[in-house]
Amino acid sequence: MNQSKIAKTDNFKSGFVSIVGRPNVGKSTLVNAIIGKRVAIVSKHSGTTQRNVKGIYNSKGSQIVFIDTPGFARPRKTLGVRLNDSVHEGISDSDIVIFCTPADEKIGPGDKKIIDSFLDKNSRKKIACITKADKISKDALINKIVEVDSLNVFDEIVPVTAKGNPDVKESQENQNLNELLDLITSALPNGPKYYDSTDYSTEDELTFASELIRQEVLQGLQDELMHSVAVLVDDDIVKANEMRATIFVERDSQKGIVIGKKGANLGNIRRRSLRALKKEFENVESLNLKVKVAKNWQKDTKMLERFSI
Repeated sequence: MNQSKIAKTDNFKSGFVSIVGRPNVGKSTLVNAIIGKRVAIVSKHSGTTQRNVKGIYNSKGSQIVFIDTPGFARPRKTLGVRLNDSVHEGISDSDIVIFCTPADEKIGPGDKKIIDSFLDKNSRKKIACITKADKISKDALINKIVEVDSLNVFDEIVPVTAKGNPDVKESQENQNLNELLDLITSALPNGPKYYDSTDYSTEDELTFASELIRQEVLQGLQDELMHSVAVLVDDDIVKANEMRATIFVERDSQKGIVIGKKGANLGNIRRRSLRALKKEFENVESLNLKVKVAKNWQKDTKMLERFSI
């Protein structure tokens, strides 16, 4: 989506906010809940996000561009190196950094690696967001806040619950999101609208459709397989009301798992994907899926570029 050329005003706040943390700490769920629409895909697997995804929050007096970054972890392949590079890029492009840590997990080596690498000496405003706050008692949450505060890194600490209906900012399912937004807005500089007020994401249709399908592929897969899955939608998006896409895996055995016995798994993936696509693309009536093997694509820079990673 094209950036707007609206001039800077004295009382309009705008800026970029990066969301960082270990894999599977609720970063994408948080962004989706704040934006009120599905911007980033989510799954039960760690490492679902494979590149920086921007979600745009618009209000009367502000525009906040959230950068949902991949989970930071020790890289094992070229893919992992690229994901960590994306985290660094997201922080470099931001005015504020939000560090996510789950309420029901202790601060561990992975968290400390992120803090030491990116946050400890960073001059940007830093907010610790304690996610999944509904999973623990009030006393345990207080202890978690004390634990995070003892790190002496963060300017603010906010416990949040983000799940369920993203259209309701404050409910039993989404809590303290308004408080978080107020803290962010107050810390942002005066600035222009970077994007049109109707925009909520910078993702192009091709990439977004690919990600929606990948989300459905990941359902039911084992953790060790999920990193081996990539999806590409044909360039023309829709032809005669049909969308065509290819699911890529790294080995023949993985192809068999995705397809399933007599094509059962692939059929379920197609049905779930089509249901998700119809909510986002009005003219999609059918989905054609193929499964191909791209051996060791996680180590292949050309394939990573093809997958926009």
